[in-house]
Amino acid sequence: MLALLFAVLTPLACHSVNSDFIHGQDLAKAVPALASIPLDARIGAAPMPGQQRVFRVLELKRIAQQYKIAAEPSEDVCFEWETAVPDRQDLQAAMEKTLTGRNAAIQILESSNLGAPHGDVVFPLAGLTITTAQSATLWRGYIQYGETRRFPVWARVVVTVRETHLVAAKDLSAGAELDQNDFKAETYEGPLTREQFLSDGRQVEGKRLKFAVRAGSALLDRMLDSALEISRGELVNAVVENGAARLEVQAEAQEDGRMGQVITLRNPRSGRSFRGRVEAKGTVLVVPGGPFGLAVETKKS
Repeated sequence: MLALLFAVLTPLACHSVNSDFIHGQDLAKAVPALASIPLDARIGAAPMPGQQRVFRVLELKRIAQQYKIAAEPSEDVCFEWETAVPDRQDLQAAMEKTLTGRNAAIQILESSNLGAPHGDVVFPLAGLTITTAQSATLWRGYIQYGETRRFPVWARVVVTVRETHLVAAKDLSAGAELDQNDFKAETYEGPLTREQFLSDGRQVEGKRLKFAVRAGSALLDRMLDSALEISRGELVNAVVENGAARLEVQAEAQEDGRMGQVITLRNPRSGRSFRGRVEAKGTVLVVPGGPFGLAVETKKS
């Protein structure tokens, strides 16, 4: 009786798993009597971290019969994920990877203290609670483990960045094409934000503003339209291709155009309008019978 009570009260020594499923090779290692089971056989789903998957003796016997193995398992067997409290150095490294190029200083004040499975630590920028104050904030991440699973982790952090921002040197109107006199570089040091600040004049020159910007405001990527390759009213080179034949004619652009856009043009001689795709600065491609209706002409009313 005492032996039975001891067996009931004594927890099973579990075998570790490192996959979403328990396979034949896992069972073969845990139960030598089942060593001949196909190694890639999928026996069952692995437990969640912190839990156990127990195969009772009767279930092991059914598995043996299923695979025609002459064995009589006599003990239960269990499986679980090997877990450990995440190392702060690993958390820090994952955060620094996310902020590569941002010249960020990260201070971890508090972090996950629950046992987690081993795997790749990821802290996506979307998981960071953004604050305008220089204070602690929550950053949620996860550990990628198994084939498809994620285990949540978190940290309370203070993140400071020091980087160059381009700011408007004067009030700028919507639609203005920017040149080097419209902006200046300033050093920013403060809380991290998700905004894509512009830091290099080459990102800005020749592009147009989508909306007005006040002097001193930082320039953001979302404020800018890509540079125009063609402006409305401009005479452009319309290249007409039909098989091996190629013809170039002058046409007047009826609207602004950027690389890859399909715009309306007008033949100054015939007065007819047609469509063409912007291929380069001052050049559009017209393909008779091609996609997008590029060569469809309409009589001028």
